[in-house]
Amino acid sequence: MASGSVAGGGSGASDGGNEENFKGLEKCLEEAVEVFRRIGIIVSDFQPNASQETLYTQINSVPDYLQNANTYASKLDVDIPVEVLEYVDQGLNPDLFTKHLFEKTVRENEQVKGEMKTLDSFRAELEAEFAAVLPAEEMAAFRKARSAAAEAAIREDNEDGNAGGAEDGAGAKGI
Repeated sequence: MASGSVAGGGSGASDGGNEENFKGLEKCLEEAVEVFRRIGIIVSDFQPNASQETLYTQINSVPDYLQNANTYASKLDVDIPVEVLEYVDQGLNPDLFTKHLFEKTVRENEQVKGEMKTLDSFRAELEAEFAAVLPAEEMAAFRKARSAAAEAAIREDNEDGNAGGAEDGAGAKGI
């Protein structure tokens, strides 16, 4: 999944520093939104002599809020998937991206589970056919070799730090 950096040149600050920068950025943006809200109210009830100075003051304060927000943002190093930015560009809630990604993952997981179940039943059927055709000594040797290969695969998964296949038995069944 491609990602775009929100802020250029992250400072490499600790998580605590990032948390402070996030809170500072959030506060600056909330204040800027409040200024824009006030500007909207002033413009909707605009009276040339009475509101003009207040309007100018509010408009002139916007760059300061945006500059402060930019200062906090430049200290953050956050990657956002391009797809999330596309959702925002389309006027969609970015939370929908998470929801759709989760639903897609669930669908793919169910498909993989079905494939694993099919392969397990095929393996069992194939082993039963082998047992019917092969002599008992060869079948015992086959089972022993399969068991040794499964144990080796589990050890390899554990050494690689990927014990997921071994925990659910997928490593042993897949061989």
